[in-house]
Amino acid sequence: MTWKSQPPLNIQTFTSDGTWYRPSDPGYSFIDVHMIAGGGGGGGGSRTGSTNGQYAGGGGGGGGGAYGIVTMTLDLNLVDGVSRVAASCAVVVGAGGAGGAGKTTTNGSGLDGTSGEDSTFTARSGGSPLVFTAKGGDGGQGGITSDIGSIGGLVVAGSSFPMLPGQAGGDSSFPSSASPASTGGSTPGGSGRWGGAGGGGGGGGGRSGGGATNQNDGGDGGYAFDILGATSGVGTPTTPSVKIAGWAIPGAGGGGSRGRHSSTTSNGGNGGLYGGGGGGAGGAAGGNDAGDGGDGADGIVVVVCY
Repeated sequence: MTWKSQPPLNIQTFTSDGTWYRPSDPGYSFIDVHMIAGGGGGGGGSRTGSTNGQYAGGGGGGGGGAYGIVTMTLDLNLVDGVSRVAASCAVVVGAGGAGGAGKTTTNGSGLDGTSGEDSTFTARSGGSPLVFTAKGGDGGQGGITSDIGSIGGLVVAGSSFPMLPGQAGGDSSFPSSASPASTGGSTPGGSGRWGGAGGGGGGGGGRSGGGATNQNDGGDGGYAFDILGATSGVGTPTTPSVKIAGWAIPGAGGGGSRGRHSSTTSNGGNGGLYGGGGGGAGGAAGGNDAGDGGDGADGIVVVVCY
């Protein structure tokens, strides 16, 4: 009996668009394609004037990018004699979406965050193409000057099997005169131990004409696997840590920043590598400028041949 020799793992990592090339050694039989899409950007905060009782809502958090692993054989198909995987395959790595701009100078709503881009692997092109897609996370809605919170980036459907959709971004809050800052209504980004990247936290709201009771904290970023999302706070939330640089493990979401009643608001936190959603920015009341939403993190594609 003759055994097929087993060459060492061939790992090709893509953090930007490129081309995967099949190794020339005939000992390779399979590939695993690990894919994460870009995370959505968080919504920018709104801005209102100094008249008592005016609401400045925070932006919603961006949704996380989808994640999945595709396993394929390199052997020839017995029916048509053609491999399912071409000798060279196009790889597209989804970029993270930019956070929406907060409202400055004049009063009004913040801008929506940009959705993250899809990551794709074209295993075969031509007459019968075979393309696998991980969908980018939705951008968060910009904050609005109303007593209604903004919506976080939703879970994006449509990723081809076996992709797991990213987690939804957190909704933002609006303050009332009775809600203390420590219990603001912003929701954390969606989390999933065995799913796509974490969503960004919603931004807090502000309300003119009051003290600490008229500003809300943002929501925490959602966790992914065992990576904790960024916590909201007084300043700009920190970016979540990356589990293993250069490897396809979904990242956590950025935190939403605190709303303000008498000062400018900080930017939402950026999403963590890879594919984490950006946090929403807090709303600024009292004629102060609002911060920008956090950027979604870029995706990654890693192809392992064995």
